[in-house]
Amino acid sequence: MNYIYLGFLMVSALWDMKTKKLPAVWLYGGLAWMGIYGVYQLIVGNRKWWELLAALLPGILCYLLARLSKAMGEGDALLILGCGLCFALKSVLSITMAAFFLSAIGAVVIMIVKRNMKNKRIPFVPYLFCGTAIVCVLGGL
Repeated sequence: MNYIYLGFLMVSALWDMKTKKLPAVWLYGGLAWMGIYGVYQLIVGNRKWWELLAALLPGILCYLLARLSKAMGEGDALLILGCGLCFALKSVLSITMAAFFLSAIGAVVIMIVKRNMKNKRIPFVPYLFCGTAIVCVLGGL
């Protein structure tokens, strides 16, 4: 399922780069499939409910940040929430930190190349995809 989530993120990243907005049907549909997978993991016994809840915390915090500050898109936060349904807390934290680090580097490069980037939004999903790919490849998930 981790690689299915990675494929979902790849399509989302391409979409986000092109339009800078993901359709709600796409986001909530993907979140529903990931939720089904999370419940399946609980039923089969591969995860405990507190492990799942802990893995959802970064996504919940990002969603609250997105709602309160508008510094992050709600779609980005929902994708991080979906990440918690597929991965363990350690992997979610690694993915999120890698994505934020890569997006900071990308933002600096974009600001150097394009000087008039004040108050412009940079798509975050491509960085989330790269962070997930790095964790999947290096983490052996």
